[in-house]
Amino acid sequence: MMGTGVSEMELIQDVVGVMEELNYVHQKLIDMEQLKTEALIQNNTSELVEYIHQQTKLARNVDTLEQKRQQFVEKWLAANNLVYQHLSLVDLIKMIPHHEAKQELSRLGEQLQTRMDELRNLNQSNQQLIEQSLSYINFTLRLAMNDPNDHLTYGRSKQPERTGSAQRGFFDSKA
Repeated sequence: MMGTGVSEMELIQDVVGVMEELNYVHQKLIDMEQLKTEALIQNNTSELVEYIHQQTKLARNVDTLEQKRQQFVEKWLAANNLVYQHLSLVDLIKMIPHHEAKQELSRLGEQLQTRMDELRNLNQSNQQLIEQSLSYINFTLRLAMNDPNDHLTYGRSKQPERTGSAQRGFFDSKA
C-alpha cells in the first residue's frame, strides 16, 4: 500500500473509471464516423468538416484518458512494489488479486477492443468512400476538360493528314 492513503482497490477503481470513460469516448467516435459516412454519401461537405472537427476533439480526449489510465496503473504498480515497462491490460488483470476487479477490467477491455475494431472498420469504409468520390471527381473533370469535338472512341485521330504516297497504308504499296 502507498503512503499517500490511496488504497490498492481505489487505484484499480480509478483504472476501471478511466476504462469506462475510454469506452464512452470510443462510442462517440463511432457515432461521429457513422455520421461522416452519411455526410460522404450525401456529399455534404459542411457537415463532414464539422464531424471531423468533433472527432479531433474526441481523439485528444482519448489521449488524455490514456495518459490518466497509465498514471493510475503506474501508481498501482508502485503501491505493490512492482516495476514494469509498458504493462498491458491483460498483464494487469493477471496481477490483480480481486476477482470482481479482474472481471470488470476484462469486460471493459473486451468492450474497448470491440469498439476500436468497429471504429477501424468504419474509418476504412469512409476512406474507400472518399477515394471513390475523388476518382469520380477526377473522371468528371477529365470529361469536362476534353474538347467537345473529341470522340472518346472510334473517332478520327488528331494526327495531321498525310499527302501523296505517305498517305498510303501498309497494303497500298505497289508491287
